Amino acid sequence: MPDPRLTALDAPWMRLSARRQAHSVSVAELARDLAAAHGDDPHLLYLAGLYHDLARELSADELLMEARRQAWPVDSYEAAAPILLHGPVAGGWAGDAGLPAPYAAAIWWHTTAHPHLDRAGRILFVADGVEPGRGPYPGREDLYARAFINLGDAYQGVLASTLGYLQARGLTPHPRLLAAHRAAAPPPPP
Repeated sequence: MPDPRLTALDAPWMRLSARRQAHSVSVAELARDLAAAHGDDPHLLYLAGLYHDLARELSADELLMEARRQAWPVDSYEAAAPILLHGPVAGGWAGDAGLPAPYAAAIWWHTTAHPHLDRAGRILFVADGVEPGRGPYPGREDLYARAFINLGDAYQGVLASTLGYLQARGLTPHPRLLAAHRAAAPPPPP
């Protein structure tokens, strides 16, 4: 019998572009491999990878409407840039389909991270940030390799890379991303 959490993907999956489907499969495969390397559930992280961008191609109005339907507390940053809601919306769908809470939360936070992100969340965030289909960017290959050795180090690196990307484009990072970056930073030397 097929996994009902996978069957629930059918309708939203078919609305995604081929490019977004390929990215999601690549993230799912990498998340599965990182889960195996770091002692998490490979199947559940594979599912989280498939779900993570299900709402990525919805319009701003659709994202806002669905976030409100799910009772997601839309903040001013998300209201100004509704694309940030694609993680919470897809995470809500994954939870509704029966994905356990830590894996639905990993999907919620893959857009902005969170200062208290657990291992599953860090795995998905890193997998999304370094999957090879993203194309080359400075440090991507190093972060990819580090992800299998030291997840915390790779997570910190992807956060820093994401902040650099946003700042280079004059975009304001979400406060959760800034808080996650501060929380992931190594403590100062004594």
